[in-house]
Amino acid sequence: MACTECRCDVYNVTADWRGHAIEPGYAGGLRCCYDGTRCGAAAEGAEGKARTVFLRYTVMWRDWSPAAVLPVRIYIFDVAGCGVEYDVEEQCSGGAGGECVHVKTATQALPRGGDVVFGVAHQHAGGAGASLHGADGRLLCESAATYGGGREAGDEAGYIVGMSTCYPRPGAVTVRDGEPLTVVSRYSSDRRHTGVMGLFYILVADHARQLPPQEGLCFSFPVPWCLPSWLSSNL
Repeated sequence: MACTECRCDVYNVTADWRGHAIEPGYAGGLRCCYDGTRCGAAAEGAEGKARTVFLRYTVMWRDWSPAAVLPVRIYIFDVAGCGVEYDVEEQCSGGAGGECVHVKTATQALPRGGDVVFGVAHQHAGGAGASLHGADGRLLCESAATYGGGREAGDEAGYIVGMSTCYPRPGAVTVRDGEPLTVVSRYSSDRRHTGVMGLFYILVADHARQLPPQEGLCFSFPVPWCLPSWLSSNL
């Protein structure tokens, strides 16, 4: 876990990728495991075998008509206040057997409101889920972490292998222009974690507009009468 959490002591670095000295209080994160750095024994000169690594994705899609496509705006909320990463210190409440959960929150104003049509969080190992709330505290989306239980790719034990998503129908979850939204990120604090993230992504579409009812086709002979609008619109 020390390698994946970019602990500076196991990467044996004293400066970041820009050449800036790493402060004593910075225990781990992006500044210690940039391109070209090596973790653990490899950093001490032990050479491993070169290998080629591939990523494989399974993509599922559905054919939609142009009328079903909604233009959206992408917003990313960072619980670290645009700092990207933060540390979780080891701490449990209530002594032995107490709850070991670290909670971090941040509030940011949404520039332009609309209908939330998608939401998902991003966390690292140790993450216990995240949620996004409106100004009045209402829950907009909750994203839970799923952990692997094996050794196969995509099912690594002890690591997050997925985050649950929200797909509210247009109009079900709305936010207004300039509304302050609060992201809540929860991590297990039974041990220290360095360089973790608490991001929340949402897609916002313009508010769904109700079209006015279409007038039916009417006649005056031999008496006043009208076709139903659903029928006249297909003539």
